[in-house]
Amino acid sequence: MLLLLRRVPCAIASIGLRLAPSSQNQTHTQIANHLHSRTLTRSHLSSSSSQPAPLNFRRARRIVLVRHGESEGNVDEAAYVNTADWRIQLTDKGKAQARSAGSKLATLVGEGTMLFYVSPYARTMQTLYELGSCINQEQVLGIREEPRIVEQQFGNFQDVQKVKDAKAERHRFGRFFYRFPGGEAGLDVYNRATGFIGTLFRDLAQLKRATPAAPSLDLTDLNVVVVTHGLTLRLFLMRYFHLSVEQFEQSFNPGNAELVIMERRADKTTGEEWYVLNGECAAALNMGKLDHTPINSNKQDHTPINSNKSGCKEDGTLPLGGSFVSLQASFTAGDLASNHQEGQPGKGHGGLC
Repeated sequence: MLLLLRRVPCAIASIGLRLAPSSQNQTHTQIANHLHSRTLTRSHLSSSSSQPAPLNFRRARRIVLVRHGESEGNVDEAAYVNTADWRIQLTDKGKAQARSAGSKLATLVGEGTMLFYVSPYARTMQTLYELGSCINQEQVLGIREEPRIVEQQFGNFQDVQKVKDAKAERHRFGRFFYRFPGGEAGLDVYNRATGFIGTLFRDLAQLKRATPAAPSLDLTDLNVVVVTHGLTLRLFLMRYFHLSVEQFEQSFNPGNAELVIMERRADKTTGEEWYVLNGECAAALNMGKLDHTPINSNKQDHTPINSNKSGCKEDGTLPLGGSFVSLQASFTAGDLASNHQEGQPGKGHGGLC
């Protein structure tokens, strides 16, 4: 139910999932026809060895957030006048950035497995498409389109000057609460991110839960990769690490196709698990040290931006009920899409954040 994804037409079904670089002129549908679905049941996921691996962790080893590569809208805001946000594509530079991100991701995860969530906008779909050409397909457990991680909505076809005026007004009003005419406020995106975080952890819980048909999936070396947009990425971090509105307002977007890495930590005494934001990434985003240590852990060190050190309770949106049905690795699409320019790029290092 929760993880049952719609199928994509298979051009060469015997090849399985294939992610390859796209040409500049390919449409979203043409690209989808080159991406091959693979239904993965729990027994499939657990059938790589006759003996199940030690099941010590309840969380993935990492959550890797990836902003899309450079888009046509990042280069020229006039692109939004006649093209819908979600249909704007990557530039050639953006595709190269995505492939570079794929190489870095492959190095980061090593022999670990990957589970992808992707915004259905064109630029994020293309980013994942290009990124996928640099990773081992056998390490991909599944891919899921997730509409809740799309960019902030700015209205439909855009008048460039009106959008520029609105962004200037937003700067004075505040990014989090400012609502674009006919669009969303940052608060709306925050609420979407909240729902997505709950789904993400329910998905992991379902993979972890043993059934008569299959043992639990070992999460020891699983990497969850979320391909999304700059503002949405920051609001995901704001929600997960319980940042204040003021702290969010001080943060920056990551650069195009940069990896923002949340690493798992564990307390062997209490069995608690949590995530910390990679220090280089935190610095690039101007988010300080983020450490989501549970309040009852022996390690109390949740220190975002300029806040005082304090314990942080576990997020209330973690594993809920529901049974795992299937996980179908698929890229889907109508026409490849993208979105508006996402504000100022972050002070990234062109690396893993």
